[in-house]
Amino acid sequence: MADNNNNIANHSANIKRENPAIKSFTEIQRIASDRWMNMSVEEKQPYERMTCEFNAPSLSDLRYFDDN
Repeated sequence: MADNNNNIANHSANIKRENPAIKSFTEIQRIASDRWMNMSVEEKQPYERMTCEFNAPSLSDLRYFDDN
């Protein structure tokens, strides 16, 4: 989870640095969304893989549900 949050923070920081006039999170989100929409499937793959790994249940999570 920490890695995912660091990636988001890094992307937000890059957008702010490239666009110093931006003040609101909404504007940053719009730019990030535009960038995502313009990325190729290949460019998106590492991020989609990270999302799958982040959202995959761990073995301890599965054991908890099996026990309850």
